[in-house]
Amino acid sequence: MKIGGFGPVKTIKSMFNLIEITMAIAVVGIGIAGIMALFPPAIEANRVANNENYIGGIVDSMAAMVENVALTNWSGTGGITSLPTSKATPDSTMFSTSSPTNYPGIYNISSTLFGVASVDGSFVGHIQLWRGTSVENYENPIASAAANSLLGTNSAKVFIELSWPLAAPYDNREKRLYVIELFKGE
Repeated sequence: MKIGGFGPVKTIKSMFNLIEITMAIAVVGIGIAGIMALFPPAIEANRVANNENYIGGIVDSMAAMVENVALTNWSGTGGITSLPTSKATPDSTMFSTSSPTNYPGIYNISSTLFGVASVDGSFVGHIQLWRGTSVENYENPIASAAANSLLGTNSAKVFIELSWPLAAPYDNREKRLYVIELFKGE
């Protein structure tokens, strides 16, 4: 009779050998690496989609601002007809949020240059305004000629350009150009 000690060590047979286990770990690792590689493009696509959604709201606000100016002050100082007829290149890359307009997220820089900033700071850009020198009526060219003869007195074409991000030089920014044609009611 034996007291104490250990019995013989039994080996448990594995259903997989070392090569199969290594291959399984490699396949799982490659799968995880592939999924991780998709994160940066997905994050960038999400950022671009958020910017595009934000741009729509900002341009709507700016268009409302231009329309309000047209309704209240067509040809006076600061009115639609006092806008310049050519676009200026903004020399500033930043602006102060201490000069807000009545429209959320839009800040005055000058009479034709505005700053745009989202609340969370993910979007910061410039909006420029200038006036066109002709109004097009593609369905009726005769009406275009009549409208152009009255341009400034009864009709105006206003360009709204949004450019971002401000950290980039103006020539390297993304830009969107919108055009509003306004006609003065009698």
